[in-house]
Amino acid sequence: MNRQKRPSGKKSLSPTRKRWLARSRDESGSVAVITAICLVFLVGFVALVLDVGHLYAVRSELQNAADAAALAGARALFPISGYPDATLIPLTDPPYCSLAVSAGRAAAASNQAGGVANLATAPADVQTGIWNWDAKNFTPDATPSYNINSVEATVRRDSVANQPVGSWFAYILGVESTPVNALSVAAVGYIKQPTGKILPIWIPTDIWDMLPDDNTIKASPDPGDMFAWCAPVPESANASYVKDAIKGDATNLPAISEVVNLNNGVLGSAHQAIQRNINAAPATDYCYPDGTPIVGWLTGIMTGNRLNADGSEYHPPDGTPLDIKMNKQGNVGNIEPVIVTNVVNSKGGWSIEFVKLNIGAKFVWPGASPGGPASQIFATQPVIVK
Repeated sequence: MNRQKRPSGKKSLSPTRKRWLARSRDESGSVAVITAICLVFLVGFVALVLDVGHLYAVRSELQNAADAAALAGARALFPISGYPDATLIPLTDPPYCSLAVSAGRAAAASNQAGGVANLATAPADVQTGIWNWDAKNFTPDATPSYNINSVEATVRRDSVANQPVGSWFAYILGVESTPVNALSVAAVGYIKQPTGKILPIWIPTDIWDMLPDDNTIKASPDPGDMFAWCAPVPESANASYVKDAIKGDATNLPAISEVVNLNNGVLGSAHQAIQRNINAAPATDYCYPDGTPIVGWLTGIMTGNRLNADGSEYHPPDGTPLDIKMNKQGNVGNIEPVIVTNVVNSKGGWSIEFVKLNIGAKFVWPGASPGGPASQIFATQPVIVK
């Protein structure tokens, strides 16, 4: 008996459905390709972010090393006991350029960057020179002279020294390494015009440190404030001595580490002499923070510590009135550069207005012996300027 063949359960696809399935398979393949391309770009972006972050970290370490090298070099310009702890220190020799370079390279070698220790510097990477405070630029110069006031240091990771910084992931994109370097300049300030006259005013160092830089300060040497007229022992800080010091006629002037006698009081003749110096002063190269030139007499005043009757230093405890001067004597820790801008005579008495400079000084004191003035140059603490 013949069995009848059952029809198959599969249905044939219509042409429309066949075209739709074919298009779906094509689109799935396109999505896979696009996804693969996006993954490549995503991996590349992540690699770029990680490597750039690493480069920034290495750059920061190199900058720290360059700053350390520049400061160490500038400090070594003047190998004098106490420098650069003092604000100003008298110099006896021109800057030691070769010593400054050696000290700078040694300081760089004590740092590390990106896992590379004992950072090497090429011979030209640390050099002495002249920092122009007005133009804010550095000119290399290795000739020992008082024109030298700065040290420039470059610390690098490139083909010259310490090898370029290797890529973590960017090598996938063909970037195997990147050169990175950092530069720093540390400068010592000098006052640019010499002076044979001083303002014989003394103030305690702790009070001086509280006064703002580059702003007008008023001083009235009387019992109501911390300023006092001063004269080196055994001179008396009277009107005659003070006026001679201001005029440049005094032969015995206060010096660092010496003891000075202090005096409070309004000295009209002294204020008149100060005003004459202001009127006769040439233009200075210094400006207020807003760029306005400071016009006045460029000179120096004394700072130091008060002394007890036995000659020991007096350091007042917290809460002590600021107008206590103890034994009417003090020592001279530093001679600070100022520009005296005005003398004011008001109902409350005379006051002297000056601007405290935060850079170094070059003073020419009148000599104690015949033959004209004796030159004395002071250097200040080096600072990073670039």
